[in-house]
Amino acid sequence: MKIEINDIDKHLADFDNLQEILSLVTSRAVQEFVGDQNYSLTLEIIDSKSMQSLNKEHRNIDKDTDVLSFPIFENLRSDQSEIELLPLVELGDILISWDKVKSQANEFNISIFDEFIHLYIHGLLHLLGFDHEISENEEILMKNCEQMLLSVVSTHLSS
Repeated sequence: MKIEINDIDKHLADFDNLQEILSLVTSRAVQEFVGDQNYSLTLEIIDSKSMQSLNKEHRNIDKDTDVLSFPIFENLRSDQSEIELLPLVELGDILISWDKVKSQANEFNISIFDEFIHLYIHGLLHLLGFDHEISENEEILMKNCEQMLLSVVSTHLSS
């Protein structure tokens, strides 16, 4: 298992045990929704301007967003035949706007860490094939999965 974190401005430096927490929640998600696979992914923390540019380029939406995911596989939940024999499954890339992390944490009156973890989980679920924009049922399913994974983090932090 490998999570490569690209955080040029060191926004995540103050988060204790971040790699451990990301590994825990990612392992749980992969095990729960894909199966017991060895995986890797890249997490990149970027600014609003870069996020807006990428959002326009890839989604034709000319505004900042909080998280973008670029999965390698279209839907790992439904088609695992492609990955069964791979020694390492590259899930893809998660990009998180640090500016949005801060503003949304303030807006929702939660910690920056909590908002960051929520966005990471949201992006991770997209890498695994969840898409809240497909249907209302998929949106409900994705929110339920987010809550389950957030509870894994919460339980770990309280122990």
